[in-house]
Amino acid sequence: MPVRAGESDQLRGGTAVAIAADVSDSASLRDAAEMIAAELGAVDVLVNNAGVMLPGEITHQPMSEWQRMIDTNLLGALHATRAFLPALIDAAASLRRRACASATSNPG
Repeated sequence: MPVRAGESDQLRGGTAVAIAADVSDSASLRDAAEMIAAELGAVDVLVNNAGVMLPGEITHQPMSEWQRMIDTNLLGALHATRAFLPALIDAAASLRRRACASATSNPG
């Protein structure tokens, strides 16, 4: 079943929320990161999967189309990573703490 932006849905025992964001706009992604944290809590993983391909001949394709592809495909990944990086660093640190605690409480 499709999930529309702003709606939450239970999926296989978990919760998902769809939020519309423009990956070429860093402020849009920061806002999305804040909304996701407020709705779902900690972020454990980020999948940078946005992209656009505007086929054309290099000699005739408008520069605006090249800029759109660069803004989405290259800068979009950077913006998303920067927006979610604090949460991802926290998630990694939490995982390390749990792994260390498990290793010390269950020595070989």
